[in-house]
Amino acid sequence: MIEQHETVTHAVVPVAGRGTRFLPITQSVPKEMLPNVGRPAIDGRYICDPIVVDALTNITPGAGGEYQLTDACARLIAKPRENGGGLYGVIIDEPRYDTGDKLGYLRATIAFALTDPDMGPALREYLNTQPNEA
Repeated sequence: MIEQHETVTHAVVPVAGRGTRFLPITQSVPKEMLPNVGRPAIDGRYICDPIVVDALTNITPGAGGEYQLTDACARLIAKPRENGGGLYGVIIDEPRYDTGDKLGYLRATIAFALTDPDMGPALREYLNTQPNEA
């Protein structure tokens, strides 16, 4: 989820409602149109159904002459499920770090290191000794 205090640098997807495992995606919203926060965000990892690969073969190159996964997904979202379209997402209820941002990358690295049984306690002790003004 994108938190209220985060600068929006991602696209979000409104969903048709929570299912048991998958959420039907109803549209994608470009980041330029957002102040939508507290909504599911599309993360940078995908497990694609073969219909996505088929959709990729039926699109024209987009930005920079590249075939865009988002263009293929947009076609599938627009196509009715009964006609072979549709796209689903899964809610992952875990912390999300924007590793494309320097501070986000550091936060992710520190959060991960703090969970390490060997390194975590020493890192936490070190962080607690740092002045708040630093």
